[in-house]
Amino acid sequence: MDERVIVVVQEARNLEICCPDKTVAPNPYVVVACGHRTTQTHAVKKNVNPMWSQNLHLQVPPQVNSLTVMVRSQGSVEVQEDLPLGFVQIPLALLQDSFGESQTMWFRLQPGSPAELPPIQAPVEDSYISLEKQKMSGGERASFLSERVVPADLVDVFDDAALLKLDIAYLSGDALQRHDVKCVGTEIYVDAKERSFTAYKLHVRRKDGKQWMIWTRYSELFALRKMLCETSMEVPFVPFPRKTPLQWLAFLGGSKFGNMSRHIVTKRAFGFEEFFRRISSMPVVYRTPALSLFFKGCGTTNQFIGEQYRESTDM
Repeated sequence: MDERVIVVVQEARNLEICCPDKTVAPNPYVVVACGHRTTQTHAVKKNVNPMWSQNLHLQVPPQVNSLTVMVRSQGSVEVQEDLPLGFVQIPLALLQDSFGESQTMWFRLQPGSPAELPPIQAPVEDSYISLEKQKMSGGERASFLSERVVPADLVDVFDDAALLKLDIAYLSGDALQRHDVKCVGTEIYVDAKERSFTAYKLHVRRKDGKQWMIWTRYSELFALRKMLCETSMEVPFVPFPRKTPLQWLAFLGGSKFGNMSRHIVTKRAFGFEEFFRRISSMPVVYRTPALSLFFKGCGTTNQFIGEQYRESTDM
């Protein structure tokens, strides 16, 4: 069974409270541990209110029912070794009511580090603890929320506690990809300025079974990627088809050269599919208005081709 947790480490506040030496600003980074599996963010230099906006993915090992998130300070000239600043242990059952969807929460950090990390478990086939088996009672849930979670509208009031903002999603295999995007065709069109361009026909299938078609072009997807890069530091590292350095040759040789050549068009089509597959597991990206509007077919290319089709059918 493919079950994993996706944590978007957003930001932290008031870390000076956790610093052993108040005269030295920390270089904080975040470590997320799920059983024996760990991953971490980059370090932010000399900052007590750092921002990361970084996606971390971890597969859930067998027999593990909690997530340990630790904030540490990277060693520096003043302090040679990495120092623990604070941590929070989050029961995965806390996410049982929103399986497959992300939750954004502010957590109060406990000082120091956990007494011991979750023990390393030997993989046991088909021994995952499902969320159904690890449900929290109403009292347990209320107790954890009151002790460790700060309501978003009260964050500014808690200036005497170190806080960490996380966006967490607990996903199974069928929830990892909200939209499956395939390029099923291309056409050459001429825009209002009498410039030729390649239009890509994308087949979109949502996880609830609904499916539809979207027409788009390279410049439109390039602009969409640029907007998504501003929402997450992970997006710039997702492969995306590069611009063709000799695009001007297309004006000389028609579809044989440049960005309208068969080789470039085919390569871009596969690149677009891979791009959407990779960003489909980033909760912070999927909540952006830009991506939502794109999937609704609000792009100028989709509207332009729609108008061309209506005009041809009216003739």
